[in-house]
Order: sequence, then C-alpha cells, then structure tokens
Amino acid sequence: MARDNDQRTPWLAALVRKYDRADAMGSVSRCESTGDVVGLQHAAARLRHIAASTPSSDAADRAAALNDLGIALQVLFEQCGDQAALVEAVQAGRDAVGATPPDHPNWTLYMNNLGAALGYLYQWGGDPVVLEEQVQVLREAVGITQVSHPHRVMVLNNLTIALRRVFEREDDQAALEEAVQASREAVGGASADDPNRAACLNSLGTTLLKLFERGGDQSVLEEAVQAGRDAVRIPSNQASRAIFLNNLGYALRTLFECAGDQAALVEAVQAGREAVDGTAPDHPNRAMYLHNLGVALLRSFERGGDQAVLEEAIQASRDAVRATPERGGDQAVLEEAIQASRDAVRATPPDHPDFAMYLNALGICLQTLFEWDGDQAVLAESVQVGRDAVRATPPDHPRRAMHLNTLAISLQSLYARGGDLALGEEAVQVARDAVRAVPSDRPDRAMFLNNLSIALQSLFWRAGDPAVGKEAVQVAREAVKATSSDHPDLASRLSSLGNALRKLGDWDGNQAVLKEAVQVGRDALHATPPYAPYRALYLNNLGISLQCLYERGGDPAALEEGRSCCASAASIVSAPVATRVSASRLAARLDLLAGEHDHALEMAELAVELLPQLAPHALARADRENRIVNMSGLASAAATAAIAAGRPEQAVELLEQTRGVLLADTLDARSDLTDLWDREPRLAAAFEDIRKAIEAADHAPDSVGVSNAQALGRPGGAGGVDHRDLAARRADLQRRWTDLLGRIRERPGFDGFLRPPPIDQLRQQAADNPIVYVTVHDERGAALIVVDDPSRPVRVIDLPNLTESAAAAHIDLLSTAQHTALDGTRPARERSAAQRQILGVLAWLWDTVTEPVLQHLGHTTTPPDDGPWPRLWWCPVGMCTFLPLHAAGHHMPASRADTVMDRVISSYTPTIRALAHARASRLRERLAGASASTMLIVAVPDAPQSRPLHSVPEEVELLRRMVPGATMLPPQGTQATRDNVVSALPSHQIAHFACHGVADWAAPANSRLLLHDHLDNPLTLARIARLRLTHVDLAYLSACSTTDTDPDHVDEATHITAAFLLAGYPSVIGTLWPINDRAATAITHDMYAYLTRCGATPPDPALAAQALHHSTRKHRDRYPAVPTRWAAHIHTGT
Repeated sequence: MARDNDQRTPWLAALVRKYDRADAMGSVSRCESTGDVVGLQHAAARLRHIAASTPSSDAADRAAALNDLGIALQVLFEQCGDQAALVEAVQAGRDAVGATPPDHPNWTLYMNNLGAALGYLYQWGGDPVVLEEQVQVLREAVGITQVSHPHRVMVLNNLTIALRRVFEREDDQAALEEAVQASREAVGGASADDPNRAACLNSLGTTLLKLFERGGDQSVLEEAVQAGRDAVRIPSNQASRAIFLNNLGYALRTLFECAGDQAALVEAVQAGREAVDGTAPDHPNRAMYLHNLGVALLRSFERGGDQAVLEEAIQASRDAVRATPERGGDQAVLEEAIQASRDAVRATPPDHPDFAMYLNALGICLQTLFEWDGDQAVLAESVQVGRDAVRATPPDHPRRAMHLNTLAISLQSLYARGGDLALGEEAVQVARDAVRAVPSDRPDRAMFLNNLSIALQSLFWRAGDPAVGKEAVQVAREAVKATSSDHPDLASRLSSLGNALRKLGDWDGNQAVLKEAVQVGRDALHATPPYAPYRALYLNNLGISLQCLYERGGDPAALEEGRSCCASAASIVSAPVATRVSASRLAARLDLLAGEHDHALEMAELAVELLPQLAPHALARADRENRIVNMSGLASAAATAAIAAGRPEQAVELLEQTRGVLLADTLDARSDLTDLWDREPRLAAAFEDIRKAIEAADHAPDSVGVSNAQALGRPGGAGGVDHRDLAARRADLQRRWTDLLGRIRERPGFDGFLRPPPIDQLRQQAADNPIVYVTVHDERGAALIVVDDPSRPVRVIDLPNLTESAAAAHIDLLSTAQHTALDGTRPARERSAAQRQILGVLAWLWDTVTEPVLQHLGHTTTPPDDGPWPRLWWCPVGMCTFLPLHAAGHHMPASRADTVMDRVISSYTPTIRALAHARASRLRERLAGASASTMLIVAVPDAPQSRPLHSVPEEVELLRRMVPGATMLPPQGTQATRDNVVSALPSHQIAHFACHGVADWAAPANSRLLLHDHLDNPLTLARIARLRLTHVDLAYLSACSTTDTDPDHVDEATHITAAFLLAGYPSVIGTLWPINDRAATAITHDMYAYLTRCGATPPDPALAAQALHHSTRKHRDRYPAVPTRWAAHIHTGT
C-alpha cells in the first residue's frame, strides 16, 4: 500500500501543479481585463513558484510553467511598465524553449512567445542585439515548423514585424523584402476562418507600404491597398477594425497622391470616418484617426471645393487636438524629443552603426524647433549636429544622401538668416554632394535636386555670380523633369524653377528669361488645386515675376496680371501670415504703379492689419526682427497709398503702425495689452492664446519649399504633420482672431485696440513744435507735417525730385564719400574731394527735401543767437533714414541762411508714439521732484583689439571739470565691464559714454559699445534694450555709428541710440557714422558747457537738443569744409 502511495505522489503533485497553473493563468486573464496590477503580481509569483517546484525530470510540465510565467510577466509589463518583469519574461521564454525539443507540439508556440517578449524588450531598450535574437528565434521557428502547424501563421506575422524593425533601424532593403515575403506567406497560410487572418492582412498592407515608400513601385502600393481592403472585410473586434480602417485610409490616400485616383480618395475618407466612429472617445488612438481623417477630407476639399467637406475637416482637426493629451502643438513635447535625441547620442559610441542616425534625428528635431520658435541658436546647433552626422556616415551608406540633405537645409536656413557667404557656399556644396549620393533612378531624387536649386538661388541672389544663377535654373529644370505630371510636388518644383528664372532674368535684364519665369509660374498655378492654401505662395511668386517683367519692359498686361495675382494671394485666409503680408504689400505697390490708389490703400491696410500676427512676443527680439525686416518697404508703400488716395491723416496713422513695430510692442506693453489684462483678463488670455497658436501654425513643418516634411524626404505617415491640416488650422485661427478682435473692440475703451493710433491722439505731440515724416516710394516723395490743428492736422508737401533712385544714388555717394574722407591712408586731395561730395549731398538734400518743408512752416531766416529757436522733429521713413536731414543745406560760402541748422533746432524720433513715451518719462521725473542730475562717465579709450582713442582722456578731464561730482567708470586701475556699467546706470540720470561703437549690419541686435570685456560680455543693443530704467534723463553716446543700421532695419530703428531710448532715456545723443576723435571731444566740451553754464550749475538734460544744436553749429562755423566733423551728431527724443 505504501509503495502504491509512493508511486501516485509524483502524478498527483503534477496534477496539482497543472491545476494551480491553470488557476493562476485564469487570474492573469481577469487581472488583465480589469487592470489589477497587484493581482497580476500575485499571479506571477504563483507561476514563479510553480515553475521552480517542477522537477527537471518533468521537462514538459516545467516548460509549460515557464511559458505561462513568461506570458504573465509580459502582461504585467504591458499594464505597469515593469522593466524587470519584462527582462524576466524573456529569460522564462528562453528557459521554456531550452527545456522543449523542436519536435514537441508546443515548441512553436514557445518560440513565438519568446519572440514576442524579445520584441517588447527591443521596443523598450532599443538594443540591436535583442532585435537580432528576436529575428533569429522567429526564423528558426518558421524553418522547423510544419506548414500545416496551427501556430505557424502567427510566427510568420511576428517575424514580419521584427524584420520591419530591422529595416527601419538599419535601412536594410533585404530585411524589408524578407518581411514582405514572410507576410505574404502568413496570409497564404491563414485559412478563411483563421482568427489571425485579418491581422496578417493588415500587417502585409503596412509592410508593402514601407516597400512602396522605399522604391516607389505603384503596383506594390496597389497590393498594399488590396490587403487593407481584405483585412477590413473580415469581421473583427471593434478596436482591431478601427486600426485596420485607419491603415487602409492612409494607404488609399497615398494611392491618391501617387496616382491621382479620385475614387481612392473617396474611399479613404469613408474608411477614416468609420475608424473614428468605431473608436471610444477616450481611446489613445482616437487623435491619430481624427488627424488622418482630417487630412483626407482636406485633400477631398482641395479637389472638389465642397465647403461642407472643409468644415468637416476643420472639425476633425479640432477634435484631434482635443483628443491628444499634452501633444499636438506642445513645444515641451518637442523639447523632450530633442533631449531624448541628445541622450541617445551621448549614450552611443561614435563607432556604433546607429551613431550617425541618432545625430541626424537630433538635427531634424532642432530644425523643427527652429521652425517653431525661430531661435537662431537652435538653428546653429542643428548645423553642427548635421556636420557631425555626415562625418559619421560612411561614403557608401544608403542614408548618406539623407544626412547630407538634412545638413544642407540647416545651412541654407542659417545662411538666409545671417547672410554669411561661407555658409551659403557650404550649403550648396553639401546639397551637391547629396544629389551625387542619390541613384539616378531613385524616386525621390527630384526632391534633392529641388533643394540644391533653392540653395543655389539663395547664394546667387546675394553673391551675384551668374554661373551660380544659371546652375540654379538648370538644376531646377532637372527637378521638374524628374517629377511626374501627376505628382503632388510638381507645382512646388515648377514654382521653384520660376523663382530661379526670375532671379536670373532680373539680374541681367533678360526679358526672354523673365517671360519664361512668368510662364513657369503660371504652370505651377495650373498644377495647383484652386483651394490649396499654398496656392497663395505660388500666386505671390508669379506676381513678383510679373512685376520684374513690367519694370523691364513696361508691358501693361504684365502689370494687370501681377496685380490680380498678388491681390488673390493676399485674400487667401488659410495662407501663412507672412505670405499674405508680402502679397498685400506687393499688391499695393503694383496698384500705385497702375494708378489704382484706393485699392492700393486697401491692400496696404490689409498688410498692416496682419502685422501683429507676424512677430508675436514669444520670439526672441532678434528673431522677431528677422520676421519684420522681411517686410521692409511696407511703411513707405502704405503711406504713399494713403497720400495718393487723398488721406494724409491715415498715412500718418499707418506709418505709426508699420514702423518701429518692436519699439511699439514694448510701449504698448504699458498701454493696450496691459490695459486689457487689467480690465478684461479673460479676453487678454484668449488673445495671447490665439496669437501663440497662429505662431505655431505658421512655423510648424510644412510641405512647401524646403521645409522638413518634404525636404527631408520623410513621408507624412499616420500622425504626421500635413500642410493641408495646417491650412485648415490657419483658416480656423484667422476666423477666431478676427472674431476676438471684434469682441475686444466692443468693450468700452478698447475700440482702438491694435489699430493705428488715431490722428487726434498723435497730433497732440505736435502741440508746441511740428513733427515731419519724410517718405519716398518709387517715383513719389513727400513730407507729412503733423501739427496740432484739429481741422487739418497733416500737411502734405510734394517732393517731386525725391525719388527712390535719386535718394539711393545720394545715399551711396554719401556713404562712399564719408568712408574716403575718414580714411587716413588716402591722399589729402582725395579726402578733401570726398568732403566736397558730402557737402554736395547736403545741398541736394536742402533743395529737394528740407527747404520746401521749412518754407511751408515759415522758417525762412536765422533766429538771433540769444533768442528762442524754433524746433522740429524729423521722422524719416525707409531709405530716407540714411539722409542727415538736420545737416542739409548750402554750407559754403560764408552766407549760411540756407541750411537747416541755421533756421531750426532739429531732433529725431523713430515714431510719434516713441516721442510721446519719452515726454511722459521726463514729465514723471519732474512730477517726482528729482534732485540735481547725477552723471556717470564711462571712458574706454583702450578696448581690447580696437584702435586707441587718444582724445578720450582729454574729453574725460573736460567733463570732470564741468561736472565735478560725476562718477567715473572705470575707477583708476580697474576696467569698465558690462556688468558694472549696467549696475551703475539706474543710479545716474545722465550717462556719458566715450568709447568705440560698432554697428553690426549682419546682426543689428549685436551692435555694441566696446567696453573692456566686450570680447566675452559685450554691451549689445539687445542687452541695452532689455533695461527698464526709471529716473534717467540723458544718454550721450560719444562713439561711432550709434544710429547706424542696415537698410532692412531702418524702419525698426534697430540701432544703439534707439536702444537707449527704449531702455528709458527720454533724450539720447548719437552719431550717424564714424566720428573724428578730436571733433567728438570738441563737440562734447561745447555741449556740456551749454548744459552747465560753463560748469556753474549741474547739467540740465532738458536742454540737450539745444546744447547739441549750438555746439555742432559752432563747430561747423570752425570747419565748414569738413562736414564729417559736425554732421554726424544727432539728438533723438525730447
């Protein structure tokens, strides 16, 4: 009896273990469905105990227990992300396989489960060794398992997925082809009633789509679509069916884009709708399904123009955004992706095969962040990362072309921002290398050619080398030729070819080339759906070509067509704001040429209305400047249009809205928006939200030109960004923006919110002295005199001899002459001749501009030296900013009544609002009862790597005698640094700088005063403008070129003088060009003698304009033949 019991014990024990195992797996199923992580942990512990207690002699039971343990641990990982559980699951799977002979009926099942666990482990850690093991395990299982085995289909499907991952990681074409073969075999082996057949068909469709994207074979795409259709036809659970429908919709949309199959697009929309309808509101995939449906609907709208379809597309996009938690448009997500890419690069050895791929991915992320926020530092980093990626990529690597392309785009973008010729040349060379690395039969070769042409165009436009311009045209022709007639990018490439032709034809005046540019631009439009949002860009490009053709040949038909193109582009509300502003600006210019003054004003008003959306506060100052200066010329065009339409008061209002935009933003922070936050905080918050959203939509990756979605050769893909989706978003945001402005302006006291300041408000600043705008546009010059007259606040003085060409010629002459006159290495005869040329420019300026203005104002004689002098404020517009209006006149011979400085005291202001701000600051000081002025002297005659200023010690000594209580920086034996200067400014009402100044035309925000630490910590324009100083009164900049800036920035007053005005100084003395060291000291002496009554009183900053006027006039009398000594100094402010 005992012997019988002993024999039954192992059998009973095995039976108990089998029962316990089944019970534990039942718990796993229940806990998986309820999300009970604790229950899963307990079940896994039971299975772990069962496996450990199974004797090795019972190999089959032990293998079964290990397999069940692996399944339970996988489920635990899926539920809570327990990585240790996943690692243990893989090991349990290995042990289960190791304990089972290949001829055992469960061996295939165990191998498949091990493969699945390895797949999870690879997805978690990205270890290529794990992926290699997964592929090997599944290959071995497929190779040994009988064709009729019930689990073979499942193994083949998992092998397909693993091989796809190999392809995605290593760009291994053979792996992709093997994946397709395995997937086809899985589908072939799955019977009609096999529960895995639908999943296998879906996997086949996805894999074939990858193969199509790699090779471009349309038959492969058609097979992918058919597999997707077959998957959808098989009854499946709701969640699986939604996945299959979504993937089918994407494949059908791709077929439409490739072949233009309208029926495929209709079917794609229907599949998308069904995928969304079959998905629960809280399902994590719902946002992706909504996004893809929205894209398909937009494509359908572009083809048919059905407004209801567009509305449905917009609604789908809105729902997608709402269904995406903390995603879609969240910059933090993008920055997290960048950090992850950086971590991947740091964690990967340089000799690792994936190192270059990680670098390239980081470069793409950085490019995307730059497109988002315009931060030039991010773009510079993307260039460096791109260079590293290319260096790490072997010459024969299949991804080398793409890595070169990524770098070329970053270089081109950085070149476009800063104008560094070396960057432009490098961008072209890298783009050439990318083209050479692409096989001639590769489907996307046209993309590389197009990007090379764009880089060549940019280089040609700045460098002017005709060989580069001709190469740009030739390469663009090749790109168009390599693009099929039904390809969705044909219009973009035609437009690019038109741009290349236009630039070349405009450069050499070849009308035949310009006519071809126009025709190619028309072809681009014909290839563009009527309602496509990027149609505005192509219309604008065609308008520019037509303008060039008209200006070269005078064809009125070209002018009329150009007007129509630009007006149409400006009216497309779904287009990017920058495109609409550019188009409306050009439309206004063409309208003026055609004599259509009212329509010109309408177009100018539209551009002005859009400006607030163009440069939101979220960007860094330098990046906002870059956006605004691309609209240079808008101010003069708007003013000229209003004058021509007989509305001079509106001309002044528009000038206030289009000039000094950044300056005005800072001032408005104390008025419009601040008042809104104070009184209507909910509307203020909504306003900021919409402006941020518009910024995101305008700078999200687009598929036009060289933006990332197309230029990097990445397919749109499920969940990717598509320009049609962006178009819907922009159109919706534009409507919301207009509606919100209407609601804000309905509130009491906010009817003028973000509107040009009304003339009744502006004229009050001219209560005591007039303010004079001087503007020129094409052949029209005018002065706008603002006076405090309610019935006629603006007087227009036509200046018929002030044309753009005449002004440009005299500005060039002035610049060349002053450089020659100040060049000590040139012969004295040449320098004297240059001084005479400057006097000639000043005489022309008097005859053409200032004398008519002063004549109208009644200032016809020289006031007595001891009596009151009339004052006026000059506000030059555009290129007129380079004209020294205050110094205009006939200064030779001795009778000098015919000069500005012998009739009035001149001051300047960037805008009337800036002048009002300066006056308000000074009034606050007076009301506060400020004590006697305290003075800071910053003297740096010996800045590192700069020419010594030998007269600065003498200048400082003169100042110390007249203002004995002044604070000196640096104290004897120390250095003047940026930080100690910035710290000292708030406690001194007057700041006097005697040092070098540098006007940086390439990057005006980096213009600077040279202190002792300027090489490491420069006192830049940007740093000065960030100061918010109170209780300050006068900044005297005895330095070179502090009011100089490049031509694109003149209307923004992007110079050091204006920066001090913005920092809080109501009165600033600056210079237009480099000044003579001794002349600067002499003018300083005479000015402070006037301010202090020769040292008898503390300096009175309120007399700064008068003091500068009399000191420069006195110096002119000493050296009338040497205008560089006395014409450079100007007073800005009150």
